[in-house]
Amino acid sequence: MPKRKTPDPRHRIFIREYLKDKNGARAARAAGFKASSAREIARQLLTRLDIKEKVDRAIDEQAKKCDITAERVIKRIAQIALEKKKVRDSDALKGCELLGKHFKLFTEMQETKVTAAVSVATPEQLKDAFAEAEKKY
Repeated sequence: MPKRKTPDPRHRIFIREYLKDKNGARAARAAGFKASSAREIARQLLTRLDIKEKVDRAIDEQAKKCDITAERVIKRIAQIALEKKKVRDSDALKGCELLGKHFKLFTEMQETKVTAAVSVATPEQLKDAFAEAEKKY
């Protein structure tokens, strides 16, 4: 039976530190990676599936402990938008925004348009192309 690779202790430290403020470069430095390459190391670590899953799982656990849900944040935003309170609206909304971002309740979408020429081959053209390719190889 193959041995399971022991996770790098620096990865565990990186995850723990990253969860504090979502600052990857700071977390990489705290985990013992070189300051000069901390930003790139953080990018690499955060694209690794195993680390991303652990970070996502920990964020979900934090949200559950705090009883923060997208529904609660949206309801609070709606309350602030519709009522006047003693709290400055901008401060309360900023707090909701930060909570939503921290718990990844909102995602930003980017629309990309691609223009490309497409040609459709007839069955006869495909047969000819395959026959030509078979002759070459």
